[in-house]
Amino acid sequence: MNSSVLGHTLCSAPALWNYNVSHHGTVVAIVSDARALVGVDVVRLTDRPRRQTSVGEFFRAFAAHFHASEWEYIRGAASTEDEDGQYARFYRLWSLKEAYIKAVGVGLGFSLLRAEFVRADARSEDRWELMLDGERASEWHFTCSQVNASHLVSVAYGPFSAMWKPETSSLFSPGQDIMRGRDIDDMEYPTRWEDWNLQDLLQ
Repeated sequence: MNSSVLGHTLCSAPALWNYNVSHHGTVVAIVSDARALVGVDVVRLTDRPRRQTSVGEFFRAFAAHFHASEWEYIRGAASTEDEDGQYARFYRLWSLKEAYIKAVGVGLGFSLLRAEFVRADARSEDRWELMLDGERASEWHFTCSQVNASHLVSVAYGPFSAMWKPETSSLFSPGQDIMRGRDIDDMEYPTRWEDWNLQDLLQ
């Protein structure tokens, strides 16, 4: 930071402001952090396939994108007849995977099967841990919050060293450990949501 002759504070270089945006239904979510990669994904729990199909048929289309432990979690809703519960768990894991790949910036070049999510606390569905290529990615932090009756928001925080590179894509041979980098374990990532409507934004 520098001061001009008029006393104004000037930035000698652009501030590092990393942000990500997602929207679904009536919810728009924006996350930002100057210290880490960030990704966010909004899902609507009430969404269902357009054509009439069973929950089992719907899930089969995604069989290659989830680990066995993740399917066990999805199917472990109150009972196999509790379709709403299974859809909710499916969308929760899907949004976590989306938040991760958005933070990394990898898009379609990443196999979702490489990213396995497990609950950080078996009694809660708010905080999650990432198993990347079978190893715990301790530098990543994830939250998944239900912001209203029908929407979930997942947020991913990770080290800048994990930003997408050709050698870390699933389209290329593995060649670099994308978990290596600056340690952010000691950082706090409180999640605070503010409800704004259109009128608030226009004022």
